[in-house]
Amino acid sequence: MALAPFCLAAAVWPHGDQWPALVGFGLFQTGLPYLLYAHGVREITSQEAAGIGLLEPVMSPLWVFLCYGEKTAWWTMVGGGLILAGLAARYVKVGNRPPPA
Repeated sequence: MALAPFCLAAAVWPHGDQWPALVGFGLFQTGLPYLLYAHGVREITSQEAAGIGLLEPVMSPLWVFLCYGEKTAWWTMVGGGLILAGLAARYVKVGNRPPPA
C-alpha cells in the first residue's frame, strides 16, 4: 500500500503471473503470521511478545545463509545469537527450578 501512489503515478501495474504471487505474499507471508501473532499475544506478557517479535528479523539472516549461502556480518550473528540466547534462557527449563512467572 505504501508504494501504491508511486505505482499510480508511474502507471506501473502487475500483470499475468505477478498477481497470484502478490496475493500469496500478502496473505501467507505477511497477513497470516500477523493474524496468528495478534491472536497469540493475548495469552502472553508484553515482554514475551516483544521477544517473540524479535525472532523474525533475527532469523531472516540465518535462513538466507542456510538457503542461499549469503554471508552476513559477524556482528549480525552475534546480536542474533544474544537475542536467541535470551529467549532460550527464558523458555528452556533447567533442572528442577520452577518456571518464571
